[in-house]
Order: sequence, then structure tokens, then C-alpha cells
Amino acid sequence: MSALKKGPDHTLIKNILDGAATNAQGPDGVRGAIPAGAIRTALLTCAKSASRPDPRGLVLMGAEIHGALDLSNLSTSIPLRFVDCVFRHSVFVDNARLISLEITDCESLTDKTVIVAEGMTVTGDLVLDGFIAVAGSAEDKIRMSGSSIDGGLLVRNVRLTNTTGTALSAARISVKRLASFISLTAESQESHKGAGDAVRLSEARFHGRLNFVGARLTSRGGRALVAESLLVGGDAHFEDCRFVARDENDAVQLDGSRFEGQLSVTGTHAESRRGTALGADGITVAAGAYFVESFTATATGFADAVSLTGAKVGGDLSFAGAHLTGSWGNALNADRIDIGGNASFAAGLQARTRGVQKCAVRLVGAKIGGKLSFESACLDAKHGIGLYASHVSVAGTAEFTGVRSSAGLCAIQLGGAQFRAHVIFDRASLTAGSMEALAAEGIRVDGQATFANGLRASSNSEQRPVVALGGARIGGQLDFTGARLTDARGTTLAADSLTVHADVILDDLRPGPGFRYPVVRFVGAHIRGKLDCRAFDVGACVSELNLRYAEVGTLRLNAGYGWPGSKWLILDGLTYEGIPSNDMNVDGWVDALANRTPSYSAQPWQQLGMAHKEIGHDQDAIRILISQRVDYRNRILRPKLRNQLHTSVRGRRELRDRGATLRLRLLWSRILETSTGYGYRSHRAFLLLLAVVVMSIGLTLGAGRVHIPTAPPTERYVAQLTRLTGLEGEPCSLSEQIGLGLQIGLPLIKTPAGDRCRLDTESGCGQTFTVFSWILQALAWLFATLAIAGYTGLIRKL
Repeated sequence: MSALKKGPDHTLIKNILDGAATNAQGPDGVRGAIPAGAIRTALLTCAKSASRPDPRGLVLMGAEIHGALDLSNLSTSIPLRFVDCVFRHSVFVDNARLISLEITDCESLTDKTVIVAEGMTVTGDLVLDGFIAVAGSAEDKIRMSGSSIDGGLLVRNVRLTNTTGTALSAARISVKRLASFISLTAESQESHKGAGDAVRLSEARFHGRLNFVGARLTSRGGRALVAESLLVGGDAHFEDCRFVARDENDAVQLDGSRFEGQLSVTGTHAESRRGTALGADGITVAAGAYFVESFTATATGFADAVSLTGAKVGGDLSFAGAHLTGSWGNALNADRIDIGGNASFAAGLQARTRGVQKCAVRLVGAKIGGKLSFESACLDAKHGIGLYASHVSVAGTAEFTGVRSSAGLCAIQLGGAQFRAHVIFDRASLTAGSMEALAAEGIRVDGQATFANGLRASSNSEQRPVVALGGARIGGQLDFTGARLTDARGTTLAADSLTVHADVILDDLRPGPGFRYPVVRFVGAHIRGKLDCRAFDVGACVSELNLRYAEVGTLRLNAGYGWPGSKWLILDGLTYEGIPSNDMNVDGWVDALANRTPSYSAQPWQQLGMAHKEIGHDQDAIRILISQRVDYRNRILRPKLRNQLHTSVRGRRELRDRGATLRLRLLWSRILETSTGYGYRSHRAFLLLLAVVVMSIGLTLGAGRVHIPTAPPTERYVAQLTRLTGLEGEPCSLSEQIGLGLQIGLPLIKTPAGDRCRLDTESGCGQTFTVFSWILQALAWLFATLAIAGYTGLIRKL
């Protein structure tokens, strides 16, 4: 039997005072009708009653409430609870002051605003549990803007649909304790521009924890969740939610919000057709922010999928395992983000975009107080950049182990970045289109930089290198051991003006299958430790190694490092300490400088020679410096002569004179090499001079035994006494013959025999001996001059 038999006013008042529930449902299960005015009257009557109402308050069950329930500006200490009721018209509690309000398993049939609660104050809890309002259209289906709830807020299993406006509007609401939106379904169905949002929480203040669990928010013309300038005093947790905006607006908008605790978004999907899936520009999170456990964000238009520009996160930031898709915009835009802890984009993160010059992940100017991790992340930018993190600052280790980045422009851009610890790219796979696979010009790494252990980097650009490290500063070791670097036809590894305070290891570099060997350039680099360029198990490693004007602590290079038979080594201006080590001896280095460099340069020879001389290897130094002069003759003088011979016939006389000069220079070079070793083996000239002296003495001794045909009894010899002796024509004695030979072989030495003995110049035989003496005397002058010039170092300056 219905509890309303004696009249609704009387029954409600009695039950309020007694603490009993009012069940308006009849025995047949039909809800009983209750005038909305009876509820207001009962509340006002009880408030004036001498009897104190029971703390259970008003509990109305199974009622069908007719008329608008107007509790506006009402102040009551009676808790309100509606269970399994139907509201035919709107409920007005704006500016009311209630102790608590609970609407459970109820339904609204009005096509206007269901609950108007602007400016409402609830000193206890506000509960909407199992509430359904799907009929009609209104500006807002539920309007709670500016309300204040001193207790908790529970919105659970609520389903709201508004065809023209916002489903749930709670802008500037204030909740002191826990606020939970569990299994909330809210939909704004109007598709025209400027239509309502699904849920609006702009400038709301949640002083405790905020939970969104299992929410399904959809807007066809507005935003799914609007919460810009939101304040959450505790943790904010979004779990297993779905936010969809089917027009040009954002699905979730959190711009400028502040979270004093942790922000956690797990298993949630955010999607916008033309706007941002999750917009959180300028948010502040005091603790960590986690977008994990299959969090997905999809923007099918030109906007970003997730935007966190200018955000501040006091703890860790994690997108581990997230799936982010920006069809024509950035998948994740976090420029200028400030992270106090670690930043993790690892453990299966997938970020994709097809936008022209857009990025899978943007971290330009970001500051990270801990580690940065992209371990095993997958970045795909079909027409843009995989990771754009120029001028990023990372206090901890930057881990890119196993990252896969494929981009139409640049795979990873780190220009100007600062890493206070280590950078690791082990087993990474970087594929670029028209730019670098890894652009890291001007980066600073205080620790080690490792690009080894299976790193694969490739680029189709003919103008840009595969890996660019120009102007970088590395405090620790730089390691490219076993890296696979593949380019189209440009430079593979460009590290001009690089500064490394420890070792640089380029051992076992290799190309991708079917591609040419890498071109490595370290022009003007400063390496304070070792430079290791060695091939162990892979054969040749590079097709060109350019170390022009580089400064190296110790150079370790083996002959098999470059492509066999090619001019792969450029060492102009290279300086290093000590002698180069590894498997190349002096002969190997001589061969490398003479046959593996593209052109003659004196400096590499001088550097190698001085290095050997400083440690006492004088003979090796001499051999090197002699080889330098031979290399100069072979690659400078001979090509010049060859070019003269193939020049046009115009100016034939001038060309003939030039050719003669070049031939004389080549001849002189040969003479210097043979006689003095270009001044480094001057003893050869003394030996040759000694040989001339011996031949001169042999000449004069032979002349003293050769008769000149004369009439008998006169007997004359080619070597004969002079007129000064009074015995002209008589044969010279043995000592006089030797003295004459010494004077011929040593022009600077005058012997007494020179005045007593001479060679006959009148007879044909004597003239022959005289000509030979002139030749020997000329050779003696030549070798004496070369010997003196060699020992004084004059030849080495020529």
C-alpha cells in the first residue's frame, strides 16, 4: 500500500521527522505521483517544526515527481535523497544551501535543463548515481557552475544526452574532498560550430583527489571534456575513459590546469576529428604525470594529437606504451616542457604522423631534470621529423637504445641539446628521407656518447650527412663501434669541429647491405684521447676518412680500414701525439701517405717524421722524410710535366722552355735522392766524393804509364813534369801522380805536385785524359757541395 494515502505533505513531514523512507511506489510497481511543491513544503515545515528532524533526512523512493522541483535559495539542514524516482520537470537548487544531496537510480524526462544548481552550496556530499537524462535539448543538461561542495562528489553510472548544448556543465565548481566520475556517459549531439561540450569543468577547484573511471564523453560539435584552468589539490586519475570530439574542437582540454598531486591517464582513448585529442598546454603537475598502459590519442585533422607545450611536471613524465597518432599534425608536442624527474617515452611508445614538416614527438627547448628514455620507442613521421628535440636539456642519461625512427625529413633532431650525463643509441634504427638520420650539431654531452652495438642509420639525402655531429662537445668517450651507416651519395658521418675529451672509437664501421662504404669526416676536430680506426672482422670500413686539420691525442689506424686500392685517407693538417699505433709499421705508413691519399701534402709527412724523431727513431724519420720528397716529385712535378706535354700548341716556345725546366727539376730531384737522400743521408755525397778522388788518382796513375808517340830517342808520358822542374816532358814520379789525382778529385785542396806534374794537352791521348779529369773535377765539386749543403741542412729547405 502506498505511503502517500494520507496525503504527500503529511507523509513526507512525518517520515522526515521519524527518519523513515517515503516509498511512493504502489503494490503493482507503478511509481506514485508526488507534486514537486509538496517536497518544498515539507522541507520548509520541518525546518520550522519544534521537533528536530531525524539525521536521515528526506528519503523519497519510487516517486514520479510532477512539476518543477524548486529549491532555489533554500537553506536546509535536512539531507535529501531521491531513489528510483522520475522527474517530469526540472530541479532547481541554484543558490540553495544543502547539507547533502543524493539522486540514485533516477531518470529525468524533461527536454529542458534537468538540474539547475548554479551557486549551490552542499556542506556534505553530492551523489548522482545511476541517473539518466537523455530526452530533449537544452543549453546545459545539468548546470552546476559555481557550486561549492564541502564533502565529496560522486557521479556514477550517469547517462546524459543533450542534442544542442552541454551535457554536464560544472565550471568553477569547488569540491573539498574526493570527486569521482565513474562510468559517466555524456554526449552532446549537435554538430554545428559552437555547439555544447560533453562535460565542462573550466576553472573548477577539486581540493582532494579527482577520478575519472570508465567515462564515455562524446561531443559532435564541441569538446568532450573542457577543464582548462582546473585545480586539483590531490591526485588526478583517468582510467579506461573515452573522450571523442567529432568536429574541430579538442577532445580533452586541460590548458593551464594545475595538479598538486599526480596526474595519471591509463587505458584511456582521446580522439578528435579536427582538433587536439589531448590539449594540456601550460599545465602544472607537482608530482608525476603518466600517460601509460595503452593510452591512445588520435587527431585525424591538422591539430596535434597531444599538446603539452610549456607544461611543468615536478616528478616523472611517462608515455610508456602510449599510442599517439597525429594524422596531419604532431603526434606529441611538448616544446618547452619542464620536467623535474625522468621523462620516459619507452616501452612500446608509438607516435605517428603523416603531416608535412610535422613531428612524431617534439621536445624543443624542453628541460628534463632526470633521465630521458626512448628505449624501444617507435616514431614514424612520413613527411616530417621523427623526434625534434633541439636545445633540449637533460640532467640524466639519455637512453635511445632500440628506438626506431622513420621520417621523410630527419629521423632525430638534437641540434644544440645539452646532456649532463651519457647519451646511448645502441641498437637504434634511424631512417631519414631528405635530411639527416641523426642531426646533433652543437650538442653537449658531459658523459659518454655511444652510437654502437648495432646502430643502423640511413638517409637518402645527397646533400646532408647520415649522422651530423658538427661542433658537438663530448666530455667522455664517443663510440661508433660496429655501427651501420648508409647514405645515398653524400657524407655518412660528419663531425667537423667536434671536441671530444676522451677517446673516439670508429672500429668496424660498415654500410647497409648493397650500399657504398661510409664517408667519415672529422675536419678540424679536437680529440684529446685516442682515435681508433680499425677493421677487425668486417674487412674495409670506409671509402673516405677525412681528418683534415684535426687534433688527436693518439692515432690508431690499420691499413685495411679503407677500401683497397682507393684514395681514402685525407690527413692534411692532422696533428697527433707520439707515433700512430696498431698494425702499420713505417713502410705501411709510407705506403698510405703515398698511395692512399688523394693529393700530395707535406704536413702529414712532416708530422709522421717528427713523431718518430721525438722518440729516437731517427732512421725511420729519415726514411719518411725522404719518401715525402719522392712523393712530391711523383705527384707534383711529374703531373706538371705531363700536363705541359698535352697542352695546346699555342705558345709552343714558352711551353718548351717550361718543359725543359720541369725536366731539369726532375733530374735534380733524382740526383738529390741518390746522392744525399735529400739532405737526410749526406754521407752518400762524401762516399761519392771519395769515389771521385779514387777515380782521379786512378786516372793520373794510368796517365803516368801511357806513352805519347814521339821520335826516338825522346820518351814522353801523358802525366809529365812541368816546365818549372826543368825536366818538361819527363814522367812524373808515383807520389807526384797521386798528388795530381788528389788535386783533381779535391779541387779545394792544393798539393805541391800540382806545380810539378800535369797532364799533356797536346796529344790526342793526353786530351782524352784531360777531358776525363775535367769531368771528375766537376763531379768532385758537385759532391763536395752537396755534402756540405746536406750537413748544414740547406738541401732540406729546397
